[in-house]
Amino acid sequence: MNDEQHKPVETDALLGQQTTGLAFTQHQLPWVARLVYNTRVDLQEKFDLDSESGLFDFTVWLLNAANDQLKSLIEEPEFIHFCAMPMMMGRSMTVLQTVVYISAKELHERYELPRDEAAYVSWFEDTFKQTGHGGLARVAKILLGVEPMPLGLFAHLKQRTQPSKHPFGINVIGYAYGQLGIGEDARMTAKALKKLGVPFCLVDFKPGPTIPLNDYSMHAHVLKTGPYSINLFCMTATETARYFLFEGAEQFLDRTNIGYWPWELNHWPQKWLPCNDLVDEVWVGSKHIHDALKPVFQKPLRIVPLHVDVSNISPLSRRDFGLPETAKLFVFSFDLHSSVHRKNPHDCLKAFLTSFPLGDERYTREAVGLVIKTHRPKRHSADWENLKKLASTDDRIHIIEHTLSRPDLLALYSCCDCFLSMHRAEGYGRGIAEAIMLGLEVVTTNYSGNVDFCKPPQCTLVDYELVPVLQGQYIEGAGMHWAGNLKLPQLSATRKHFTSQ
Repeated sequence: MNDEQHKPVETDALLGQQTTGLAFTQHQLPWVARLVYNTRVDLQEKFDLDSESGLFDFTVWLLNAANDQLKSLIEEPEFIHFCAMPMMMGRSMTVLQTVVYISAKELHERYELPRDEAAYVSWFEDTFKQTGHGGLARVAKILLGVEPMPLGLFAHLKQRTQPSKHPFGINVIGYAYGQLGIGEDARMTAKALKKLGVPFCLVDFKPGPTIPLNDYSMHAHVLKTGPYSINLFCMTATETARYFLFEGAEQFLDRTNIGYWPWELNHWPQKWLPCNDLVDEVWVGSKHIHDALKPVFQKPLRIVPLHVDVSNISPLSRRDFGLPETAKLFVFSFDLHSSVHRKNPHDCLKAFLTSFPLGDERYTREAVGLVIKTHRPKRHSADWENLKKLASTDDRIHIIEHTLSRPDLLALYSCCDCFLSMHRAEGYGRGIAEAIMLGLEVVTTNYSGNVDFCKPPQCTLVDYELVPVLQGQYIEGAGMHWAGNLKLPQLSATRKHFTSQ
């Protein structure tokens, strides 16, 4: 829908008074409305629910979204009952009738409010008893008794007393084709189930428009809907909510719903608590995520480390990547779509430059090198541009700024000697795990999910201090902490000797 179609000033005029004196508060919003709001930062920035005007505008947005996009809203009885509430004190028009009026220009010319309010309400009832299409028309018909009230997700879940009618197996729901870490989590989970002989399928859910969709390694197992008795949502809690909101409750019903949820910071965001109601249990990839979620999750919570497989490596060599044949190469790979602040490539660069000063004849391009790999960003990133500008002054630093297939990325790692990760927080650390399995030496932060599997002597762990996450550095980061003030290592002390020494 077009978020700009509702403008508060025009609305004031249409309703014949200022949009104040609402007949409800934000605490009376249905749970599914809170789920929408709490999982979308853009809506939180656009609508202030502590103000009447913000609450009014969000309500108008919400009902238009129910009409155009958010299928699950019209399946929830609480939302439908909310639509039947009065919109404003002293007025007879309901929330639904008010939004329908605001959204249809022809009604503004036919009925002048508040003078013609009774006539408009009569037209509304007569019209929607007979015709109308879209989500709001269906809500109107339910309220007018033309169609039955839906049962709703919660009622369905409470009524589950018998074994599922669906065959045993696991529907892995996530980014089946997405070239990003969470997409790889879903594909690797599906591959693990295949190896174990567990019936499974992949249900594709599209990520945002900036994410490359070019990994077809599990395409043969992708289905539009999942036929099995267990859903495993391999994506964030908020994306699980988005799946429910856009796709509706059907895939959730008569199934066991498990969230396989990542998270990087030290506490679970309070705004995400409504997501907990969508699942029966949660799996997490590390103790770090477990400890963040445990205080606010009362259902089964299990640590299930992510599957990592490095068997499919392409034959690409250093020459194919334009890398020097003799140098000891340090490599760091990250996704700019994640967070440059969390991944912290600047400290990788700083550790390299401190350990191997530019101009020291021992540390030439043929002796050492730093490889930094990322997707080409689709949006401008000042931090990334500044890092590239700094790297351009040193021919020992190799920037690979394009998407590689998984086999080619593993080949790049295999061409190098040591994997660096000076991250501030990791939920799991798939790149680190892959490097370990490939036999690389690893130098990484001694904090968060990766500490579950990073052990000496193969791994050198970097000390840190817990520091606050600054405003704008990470989603839902307010009040959170992560690793900072890293005590950067002397990379020349890593185990493999340099060819120039």
